[in-house]
Amino acid sequence: MKFWLLKFYYVLASQSSLVAASKNFINNFKVKGSVIINH
Repeated sequence: MKFWLLKFYYVLASQSSLVAASKNFINNFKVKGSVIINH
């Protein structure tokens, strides 16, 4: 029971970190794109 709970938490954590990483990538891309457009 505890093992499955740990596995579920691990999957949830990895998914949320993946979402955060993709959001950071998109934000960085938007910033770089706006800098290029402004110049």
